[in-house]
Amino acid sequence: MIRASGTVQLLPDARGLALRFGGPAFSLASLRDAGVTAIAVTVAGPGLVVPATASVAVEALDAPGPHAHFPSLPPGLVTVTAEAIDATCGVRFRGTAAAVIRVDQRAVADVWLTPLTLPAVVVGGCVTPPPTPVPSSTPGASPTPAASPSPTPSRPLPGTIINSEPVGLRPTAIAVSADGTLWTSDSVSGTITRRDVDGTTRQIPLGATPGGLAVDASGTVWVTVTGADEVVRLAPDGSILGRTAVDKAPCDVAIDPQGRAWVVHENKKNAYVLDPSGAVTGVYRVEKEPLALAIGPAGLVWVVSAKRDLVQRFDAAGQLLGETNVGDEPVDVAIGPGGHAWVVARSQGQVFEVDADGNVRSIRGVGASPCAVLADSQGRIWVANQGDGTVSVLGPTGTMTYLVGGVPSGLALDPSGDVWVADAASNVVRLIAQ
Repeated sequence: MIRASGTVQLLPDARGLALRFGGPAFSLASLRDAGVTAIAVTVAGPGLVVPATASVAVEALDAPGPHAHFPSLPPGLVTVTAEAIDATCGVRFRGTAAAVIRVDQRAVADVWLTPLTLPAVVVGGCVTPPPTPVPSSTPGASPTPAASPSPTPSRPLPGTIINSEPVGLRPTAIAVSADGTLWTSDSVSGTITRRDVDGTTRQIPLGATPGGLAVDASGTVWVTVTGADEVVRLAPDGSILGRTAVDKAPCDVAIDPQGRAWVVHENKKNAYVLDPSGAVTGVYRVEKEPLALAIGPAGLVWVVSAKRDLVQRFDAAGQLLGETNVGDEPVDVAIGPGGHAWVVARSQGQVFEVDADGNVRSIRGVGASPCAVLADSQGRIWVANQGDGTVSVLGPTGTMTYLVGGVPSGLALDPSGDVWVADAASNVVRLIAQ
């Protein structure tokens, strides 16, 4: 059975909801082989006395979409559920989707279907547990009873893309705590979504547009609230610890080895430094449009300037050490192996590797309109590409590309080494298993 669920916000006078089904790990042939002939879709919500339903023939998936359309839905929040039913096999795929329908427009939600677990044995297209071996016995001795197999947690195949529950509207940043709690910054709904490791989510209203996210060693979550010109500190349970007024339009935050938070402002040429209690302890001059920053384990602070097309290096005292040109419109930076900074240049579709002395060591091509970057524990560099719905992975021997769909807007690494992707178009987070 293939199952997908998500939430869609509908506005008055909208022309309805169109759904498209897709996913990198399933195909029309696989559905036919499993005996699936139709996908049942149900739309429910407070404004619907009776849920709206539709049946989509599997053959319709041959078309580019939309595959299902609900033209007359009342305004309000609705839940979309799609199931491809195979009477023989259980749940094999799951996905989520969300969208905002504007007035006099049609919203298109991509329901991305991905496999759930690593199969043990595949028989006739269905996942079954491996057979329990029959123990041998010595002649004349009593048979030894077979031991009950220990349950083994299932893990998805490396590279499998898995959907999680929907988050707030238009997530633009994402972070993961040491215990696996996931946080997203939801720019349109003005919320922070907190997702526990068991998948339970709740939204924390901030009252204004949030921006960057960072989690310190104590588990405190730092949020730049662009729309309120402040930085908010959240406890691990999501409660608000405090608010600090900063300069206009704070857009990103990073934590240094001393536990201080560095904050840059989209419309100002300065960086604020806050101590763990939220008090401002320093203000340092940076270049125009400092959209992002990253801090290495040695305390070197890297700030990208989209206006000047460069990355600046500062020491822990805020002293400028140098600057390096890094292509057209740098928008994000991450620290990789050897303390090298990796900077994404959005307009060029490239990533620049810069060493601690400011020398460009390599330039790598990625997808269209890259916007976010991170380095994993294996030294690979991950890049989210908004323009083509992909994530590029740069390794020592080449580049791998994952098609994740939607508009990837943020990346985060969890304690298991899996990579989470925020999708600003579908309002979900997706996991790429490692």
